[in-house]
Amino acid sequence: DDMDDVRVTLLNTTTGEVLAQIISPSFGSSTSPYDVNHISLYDNDTKVFVSARSTNCVWHWGLPFIETAIRDNAQNYTASANYIVGGTSGDYTLIDFDGTEYSPGTDAYDLLHNGIASLWAGQHNVEYYGHDLLLMFDNGYDVVEGTFVKNSRMLAVRLDGDAKTATLEWEHKLDYNSSIFGDCDRLPTGNMFGCSWPTNGELNDGSIAAYDAEVFEVTTDNEMAWEMKVYGNYAARYNRSVVSNASDPTGGMMGWMMYSVERFYGQPLITEISCSSEGLSFTTYNSFKVAYDYPGTYRVKREDGSDVVSSVKFDFSAFHRSTHVSASGSDISYTLKDECTSENACYLEVSNKVGDALTTGLSCS
Repeated sequence: DDMDDVRVTLLNTTTGEVLAQIISPSFGSSTSPYDVNHISLYDNDTKVFVSARSTNCVWHWGLPFIETAIRDNAQNYTASANYIVGGTSGDYTLIDFDGTEYSPGTDAYDLLHNGIASLWAGQHNVEYYGHDLLLMFDNGYDVVEGTFVKNSRMLAVRLDGDAKTATLEWEHKLDYNSSIFGDCDRLPTGNMFGCSWPTNGELNDGSIAAYDAEVFEVTTDNEMAWEMKVYGNYAARYNRSVVSNASDPTGGMMGWMMYSVERFYGQPLITEISCSSEGLSFTTYNSFKVAYDYPGTYRVKREDGSDVVSSVKFDFSAFHRSTHVSASGSDISYTLKDECTSENACYLEVSNKVGDALTTGLSCS
């Protein structure tokens, strides 16, 4: 129950058995991340980003023992702290959209947003998406002081481990502020997918929202691609007499709210199919997001279901990123060109380990 005693529990998902308790390390003057609300594992679960909301920072831990030391009996392991991004203990230089650099140890850094020493505040759902990219929902809320220091937004941050910099790369500002919860995920299209809710039901223009919360998809150009608003009978707009001011993070917690959202697809996605004398190639995405490469297969079949190219194994890329698959060589090229013509229908079938599959027509030239 003590937010200073931060532990990550490793479980056997089949039996529910606790395999290990991972104890937070110290880093510099910071003895432990405070108010952890999200972790993002990657690299075969040996590395993790840890979001410490109240101190407006993101820790990076190493968990090298995951692959070698975990046994059947539960044990305690202490993670190693590699660095902290943002906050008073941060050791990365923060670079804003206008190119201004804020280096730890300088007054400019320490005084950021009334002394929180960060370009984000009270963040939620910090997730790593590979290629040095961190996504988060930046609430813009100073938890300690109970005030908003900036507009709530979806935020993308690019890390450079060699230069020890964190550069703001993209944002989508909302037309209200949200003191708690919120999400920002990257979709296969490159669009961003998230959720949030207006604290106290208030919009930035002073009006009261007609909805409780919303889920939305926006393009990298900040165009709204899709949205779903949730309406209820007990939201702040119906309870103005008992809603406290926005400095109280629980004051506006009435009606529907969402911590996070995920988008799943019924089957893998397939794009950019090419079939010619050079061979077969296509781009595919898994039907759901995971932080590691995920087993998949493809096959080319005739209309009667028989194989032209029998099942071939490959791995879907982690973080819902694109996977480029290709097969070349004289044998497969001649087979496909002869078998899959405008007169003879062929089909490309892509599937993942849980059986999600998509079949699409294939013609070779």
